[in-house]
Amino acid sequence: MPSAPRSTNKRRSPAKSKRSAFATRPWHVVSMLWSLLPDALLPVPWSDIQGFLARFVAQLQRPNGNARPRQIDRLRDIVIGRAVVG
Repeated sequence: MPSAPRSTNKRRSPAKSKRSAFATRPWHVVSMLWSLLPDALLPVPWSDIQGFLARFVAQLQRPNGNARPRQIDRLRDIVIGRAVVG
């Protein structure tokens, strides 16, 4: 039985021709994402990390008068037997 003649049409299918170069080369996608990962995780330049940490710690240490009482403090007050306000 003779086989069907092979197509001599060298054009790519529309689905393949629309793929980007990155989609056809997974290693390039991985290397691009790997290079972007540190910038996504730490969006602060290394040269400014000391100043950033100083501002971050100062923000954490500032008092907040509108904050709710910590739950551990409330529990400690109940266990010790002090009057609980609130």
